[in-house]
Amino acid sequence: MQEQVIWLTGCASGVGLHLADEFLNRGARVFATDVNLDGMRHASRARGWDSERLLMRRLDVREPAAWDALYTELIGAWARLDMLFNVAGVIRPGRLAEAADRDIDLHMDVNFKGLVLGCRVAARHMTAQGRGHIVNLASLAGIAAVPGIGLYSASKHAVRAYSLVLAEELRDHGRIYMLRLRPTDYEMRARPIDAYPARSRQAAAIMLMIQNNLDPAVAQHPYEL
Repeated sequence: MQEQVIWLTGCASGVGLHLADEFLNRGARVFATDVNLDGMRHASRARGWDSERLLMRRLDVREPAAWDALYTELIGAWARLDMLFNVAGVIRPGRLAEAADRDIDLHMDVNFKGLVLGCRVAARHMTAQGRGHIVNLASLAGIAAVPGIGLYSASKHAVRAYSLVLAEELRDHGRIYMLRLRPTDYEMRARPIDAYPARSRQAAAIMLMIQNNLDPAVAQHPYEL
């Protein structure tokens, strides 16, 4: 882990913030990005992040040109990219038949399109480099659909399918992992699983996971995972 170059999205809160902490503590160089640059800077000061091994930049993952520009800056600074963690994501609960256009676009553009753009940048670099890791944050909601968070579930199904195909295509060039993370030092604050009014235990488990990830003690912004 020492001196490896790691690009993280969604670093102002939640999982991305936790990962930035962990990687910096283990000696990695971290390229921390988030659409909320002020929030990320506040977190950096509060946690005493080492500025010698840290670059922080604003990134709206929906913008292809922003990915390309930051990649150029990263390579200029550190000359390589060892890992990309696609963490940035949004969730806005609601029934599908009542979904607003802006919410449809938001889920697909941030959760799926943004991830695809990041993978494209990283895959091109790692193919030429001959090594590297891409980690895509998926979800249990990407395996089983859950009423009430249908747009989020659909976007995570897309992430899972895309990741599986990309893994096959990059088999000879590097590695790509697809997983859902919940840092182990977060206290579970959701209700017991039997308290969820779901038709199956699998659906109840997903509802529990979603509520826990949305807990304000975990995420600064309740709809950012």
